[in-house]
Amino acid sequence: MALDERLRRELERAARPADPSGVYEELIRRRERRRIARRVEAGGLALVVFAATVGGFFALTRVFRGSEEPPPVAAPPVSNGLILFSLPLESGGEHLFGVAPDGSGLRQLTPEGGGVYRSPDVSPDGSTVVVVHEIEGFEEGGTVLATVPIQGGSPTWLTDPGFVLDPAWSPDGSRIAFTGTRDGLFGIYVLDLRTGDLALVPGIDVGDVGDPTWSPDGTRIAFEAAPGPSVGQWDIFSIRLDGTELTNLTNTPDESETWPAWSWANGGIAFVRGGTTAPGLYTIAEDGTDEFLVTDELPAPASPVWSPDGSSIAFSADTGQVYTIRPDGSALQPVTGALGEPAWQTLPEGATIPAVEPTPSPSPGGIPDIGLGFPVCDVTSVGGTFEPGVPGTAFVGTRSGDTGGCPTYQGGLQVVAVDVTGDGLADASYGPLECERTCSAFAAPDVDGDGQAEIAVVVDGSDSTVAFELYRVVGIESGGRERSISPIKTVEEAGGLTRKLWIWSRQGWLEEGSANHPYRARCDEGAEGSVAGPALVEWTAMPWDEGYLVSETVYRFAENGNLVFAGYARNRLGASDPLPAGSGDELCGARLPTPDDGG
Repeated sequence: MALDERLRRELERAARPADPSGVYEELIRRRERRRIARRVEAGGLALVVFAATVGGFFALTRVFRGSEEPPPVAAPPVSNGLILFSLPLESGGEHLFGVAPDGSGLRQLTPEGGGVYRSPDVSPDGSTVVVVHEIEGFEEGGTVLATVPIQGGSPTWLTDPGFVLDPAWSPDGSRIAFTGTRDGLFGIYVLDLRTGDLALVPGIDVGDVGDPTWSPDGTRIAFEAAPGPSVGQWDIFSIRLDGTELTNLTNTPDESETWPAWSWANGGIAFVRGGTTAPGLYTIAEDGTDEFLVTDELPAPASPVWSPDGSSIAFSADTGQVYTIRPDGSALQPVTGALGEPAWQTLPEGATIPAVEPTPSPSPGGIPDIGLGFPVCDVTSVGGTFEPGVPGTAFVGTRSGDTGGCPTYQGGLQVVAVDVTGDGLADASYGPLECERTCSAFAAPDVDGDGQAEIAVVVDGSDSTVAFELYRVVGIESGGRERSISPIKTVEEAGGLTRKLWIWSRQGWLEEGSANHPYRARCDEGAEGSVAGPALVEWTAMPWDEGYLVSETVYRFAENGNLVFAGYARNRLGASDPLPAGSGDELCGARLPTPDDGG
């Protein structure tokens, strides 16, 4: 398959989370211009290995020379360290960050500047991160492999600028596999850090390839490949390093599997299945048997990675938020502050993640710290019973600018948090939010009538209409850090997912002769078109033949906790007929803000 198609696909997969700040969007625009404009011809993206690296890390003396397959290795006992990811900053560049799996101790690992660090993978001893690195001085589309100390610091280049993707450490830490091009040959390469040998893995004649991942004993590599001419159809393969025993592990002509990740602890391979038939996050055994659906609850899962001890899988989904989940599909949790493609640090037996003490300095505008690990501004809040019988407070705030000041709603990163203990500090949080013209805590309705309020967050709006999203606090039975905030989705009749509900109007009623289309909502026990139980009804009205055409959409809570489409109806009303009941001053028991409240 043409390398241009690989570039196109890489662009699609590199799409970052929805970005209120516009930083991700601008980064992707720049990356797209660079990669699409760069026409890859034979020899046009030669990968040249350094004769010597910075600081004498090791000597690279022989290039593209075959080597004997090393003996199998056994992984030492380990525990789970930081989750790493890359994040664009307002001040420039895309930098590495690390955060504990419980969302605490967010820290930046790379120095300030305009450099880009992405696709991280952590060495087996947990001390070093390999990344795809890019700086402004490179030729269009150029990237290098580089390493960065896990405690933070400057990069060390392993290659000259060329075309590299998807680096992955071997289990013994002596080699790095990656996707790249040399002398016009695109494929999977292995860089031996001890000798400097760079070898193309032979025998991969299945077309386009990517995302190599090592077997626990270091003798095989699994990878994704497009085995046929059908664009967008991918399978997971494995192969020995000498090019023998090429095996299609998924072999699904009508489905597409990508992003393999091989666990060194339990031998399972996690991957993502796309398409419309059975999308989701899956695992299989190393021989392709025992396929298991881990989760299909979140849209657009991507980039799974195993925890070092094999007890969890981290992956990104939805708007790019990183989640963790157990291989049996339980304990799905968002990792606060983590976005994009994750990597998971190995901790040697007995080691612990160094603590990062939060700095409770006031945020811009005099807003106090609310315990998120970073300063916030433009904080709004609403009270509610987020745990049965326990009064609490939900917050929505914007991460303060790296250079001071408070970003605009489209120029910052917003999060929703909840305090259920009354100490003014967040017990759980979720982000980033997809905010447009505004972003604030809206109301605390109990939409499903279970005694536990949901969190309604305004994510867009104008003088006449407001769009909000619903969130809930989960994990309350465990207490403490186990609490988390999860988005509530609505499933439309066509099966599409939406989280944005345009269901309230500040203006309230249609004025005579007005062309406005008000949006309102109400909460019914037995709304038309729904089953028994609480239902959320949104309606819109538009002028029609001297009257109104009123459309009502009914949602109810399903067993999985999502709002599910339950009915739709249209009614024509005469000019003198009253419009349906609306939210008025309350939505499911929560008082709504009015213009007099200042929004």
